[in-house]
Amino acid sequence: MKRFYAPLLTAIWLVAPAAAYPSDASLRASLQRDINQYLTSRSKIEHVSAISLSISLHGQSENINLTAGRTQYGGGTPVTPENLYQTGSQTKAFTAATILQLEAERKLTIDQSIGRWLPQYPAWKNVTIRQLLNMTSGIPSYDDTPAMNVAYVKDPKRTSTIRELIAYVYPTNNPHAPRPTTGYSY
Repeated sequence: MKRFYAPLLTAIWLVAPAAAYPSDASLRASLQRDINQYLTSRSKIEHVSAISLSISLHGQSENINLTAGRTQYGGGTPVTPENLYQTGSQTKAFTAATILQLEAERKLTIDQSIGRWLPQYPAWKNVTIRQLLNMTSGIPSYDDTPAMNVAYVKDPKRTSTIRELIAYVYPTNNPHAPRPTTGYSY
């Protein structure tokens, strides 16, 4: 129970009126202690080497940016607010939450086809948003194609454009595109 105290305190500060916030220096120091303590207690369990936190408070002109940890697990240089992180699959949850929020606002439904929203991809016109969210769309993954692997081996640090990534799997643009998947496919 004790380990939840610091995040709970932080959450209370984040929802309190601006006048209720402690001084900027006091808040920064308290939050820094919280993320340092969290990293110390959870880094081995969660295999995490660093934390970066950015907080935007209503009525404040600048974010509070804090970091703890190092760029590599078990070493590396200390992280700074300027470091970039690979977010990996965490974006799936954020995307799903955003889509469901749009559905709650009646701006779309998850049973609409992506053809309605992305008509430039007629090969996938009947795929629904629901299928995209539950990973049953049949759209293959670009990162499992020979062309993507060749490009990656040639230059592992190159950033591909969205158009290039789609071209790896889009059937009418690429005769070597993988066949659609069936069932659940991560």
